[in-house]
Amino acid sequence: ELHVRGSVQSSFVGPEYLGHLQQIAQPQLSRRVFFSPHCSDIRVELSKTDLVVLPSTWEEPFGRVLIEAMASGVPVVASDVGGIPEVLSPRFADHLVPPGDAQALAAAVSRFVTWRHTDRSLGAESREWVVANFSHSDRWSEVYSILLDAARQSGANRRAGR
Repeated sequence: ELHVRGSVQSSFVGPEYLGHLQQIAQPQLSRRVFFSPHCSDIRVELSKTDLVVLPSTWEEPFGRVLIEAMASGVPVVASDVGGIPEVLSPRFADHLVPPGDAQALAAAVSRFVTWRHTDRSLGAESREWVVANFSHSDRWSEVYSILLDAARQSGANRRAGR
């Protein structure tokens, strides 16, 4: 099954693009392709996922969904564009495909979608990669919380005349 999650509307495409994608999926694929709106807890969805695919054709600044998927032990395939290669290279460079190359994307998806049967370690390796290379984001969150608490305390002190 293919699940398309989130909004397909952006500054590049309007709301009619979703209808276009749904029309492409009809009628042969209608029982295998599903379109769902944004979900608030991506962890639940990732726990049911075999592979996350980010086939961007524009300059993604980072590709946070890749980090979220890999942190959940789900391998990814993504376009070699923008900041995406920074997330996957060098360890997962073979998971990158040229943007807009449908054949390369299909080949990569075919190669990695069966990882649970062909390379059981890939999920754990994905998670380890994120922990080793991107776990600093947790520390930034902690720093932000400390600074926010300090700012609140400072504001409370000013209001109290201290």
